[in-house]
Amino acid sequence: MKKFISYLVVLTIFMSFAFITNINVNAEDFDYTHWIEQDDRVYLQLGDDQDMGGATYLDGIELYSGDKQDLFGLYSDINVIKPDIVGLKDLYFLVYDAQGKTFLREVKLGTYDDVGTYPIMVEEESQTELLIYAQSFSNVQEIDTNQVWTLYFTKTDSKPVINGETAFITNVDSPKSVDEIQSRLSAFDNEDGDISSNITVVTDNYTANKNTVGDWHIIFSVTDSSGNTSTLDCSVLVRDAVSPEIYGTYNYTQSMTTLLDVNTTVLNALSVDDNYDSDLPITLKTDNYTANYNIVGTYTVTYECFDTSGNYDTYDVTIEVIDDVKPTFTGPLNIVKNSSETLTISDIQSQLTANDNKDGNITDSITIKTDNYTGRGHIKGTYTVIFEVKDLSNNVQTHTVTIEVMDDIPPVFFTDNYFITVAQSVTLTNQDIIDLLTATNQIEVVATTSVMTLSNEYLGNETTIGMYAVTYKVTSVDGSEDTISTVVNVIEDESDDTVTITPEEPVKKAWYISVWEWICWLFKTIWNWIVNLL
Repeated sequence: MKKFISYLVVLTIFMSFAFITNINVNAEDFDYTHWIEQDDRVYLQLGDDQDMGGATYLDGIELYSGDKQDLFGLYSDINVIKPDIVGLKDLYFLVYDAQGKTFLREVKLGTYDDVGTYPIMVEEESQTELLIYAQSFSNVQEIDTNQVWTLYFTKTDSKPVINGETAFITNVDSPKSVDEIQSRLSAFDNEDGDISSNITVVTDNYTANKNTVGDWHIIFSVTDSSGNTSTLDCSVLVRDAVSPEIYGTYNYTQSMTTLLDVNTTVLNALSVDDNYDSDLPITLKTDNYTANYNIVGTYTVTYECFDTSGNYDTYDVTIEVIDDVKPTFTGPLNIVKNSSETLTISDIQSQLTANDNKDGNITDSITIKTDNYTGRGHIKGTYTVIFEVKDLSNNVQTHTVTIEVMDDIPPVFFTDNYFITVAQSVTLTNQDIIDLLTATNQIEVVATTSVMTLSNEYLGNETTIGMYAVTYKVTSVDGSEDTISTVVNVIEDESDDTVTITPEEPVKKAWYISVWEWICWLFKTIWNWIVNLL
């Protein structure tokens, strides 16, 4: 609020005039004397705007202030005196007498706190005369001032005004100083003009709290030269405008078989920093993972944190759900087979199936990783085949099959007299017997050789314990022939499923065999004789 003090002085002179000249001037022509404001200054005016015979204005009064050394000057060429009276406490009138002498008439205004009009009585001590100058200075009128003056002045409440912002917002991290805030203010008085340099701080609860969020106040004051004071209450709003910052683990790879707890495991791996607050809680905002934890894919979980000023931060955590479950095999782990049986690697694989928790039946994806069985299926021993299957997530599972090949043909030993012992559980065919005799060089079978069975008592008695004679006739294209006889001894199976062949004394040929052999020899001899004749 702009404040200033001005004085309206009304001078009423009660006197009798002694006219020296013929100019008729009445006392009532001077009954209104006052201070006026014009062009931001204050003027002393006596009389009114009427033409009073060349003596309209009283220009012959000089006005002093303060210690009487500050002379405003005598302005005789204009209608008014122009002193700057803002803040004056005392007024002095310099009065001229008829002889041109001067004396100083002092008027004490004193100090008045309240608005109002106050009279001051000034009594002349001696008879003097005021000089009234006409504007042309050609006429001088003497006014007898041996009277009592009554001086009135009026004090009005007009204060200076402080302009500027009444509310400031400052950051708690970099608060403004009081000087910075004050520099944004200005003060103006209608008498003193710009008095911004007079602004002072009355109260300040901001400086001590400038690093604390809240609303604080600074009261500024300014006083003009007349003692009028204005105040301005500035609110300083200290604010935290910086968001908290969440940090921590932001990426997880998780098995589809296990649920990752987003409210404990993931949340506990996060922290938050804030420029002002401490121990701020982090909360779960959105979660599209938990409901899909067992479904392969990538999911986002979002967390958020608010500080006490309402600033907030969000943080995304990515969880990739993977299929890390291996497929499973179904099928035999061990296979036992006889050496005489046929079992291929395809036969073994056909007994296996493979399933995956995500891809389903993937039996068609089974492959052979290692195989040390193929080509050895007829040889007694233990062999392994490793099968492998892979799902679409590249999870690999293996399955090992162990094959034990058993020797189901008992060992057969030959004696010099063609004696064969065989277990009753083993059946030898006629060709088996011929093959055994050939393998032991008892008979020689080539492309030009034919073998004919003459007798076979073993046939039909394969499982009956006993000794059975078998005779073969071996002939060649060269005309040679031979008769081979052997005995097949069928014995009871032993506990270990093996057959032992032991040598025996030479078997005495039956008479008919000898006869037959003689006939064959005779025929052979005759045949050879005929061939030689030809």
